[in-house]
Amino acid sequence: MAACEEGYQWSIYEYESELGIRDVIDKVLTAPELTAHPELSIFAEAIADTDERFAALLRSGPSVLPEAAFWWNRNLPGRAGPDLVADAEAHYAVHLRQVEP
Repeated sequence: MAACEEGYQWSIYEYESELGIRDVIDKVLTAPELTAHPELSIFAEAIADTDERFAALLRSGPSVLPEAAFWWNRNLPGRAGPDLVADAEAHYAVHLRQVEP
């Protein structure tokens, strides 16, 4: 999260790889076999603030995937280092505001 708030400094490949953890979180939150466990709601509450902050950060960036995609995959962060800026232009034809490392 902090890396995105400051301007993500790595490539699109690292960024998308790191988003994989949010895919795992979603699988945990939506697993029918876990809904009966009170720990699931504790877990959901624990990540809610981070999700809200990350979602707000992504809303400041360009949309690169359709609405049907998970919210964390739809947009890129609005600010990034030179590698992600170049990758965003090459892969998605969108411009991110570049920040220096």
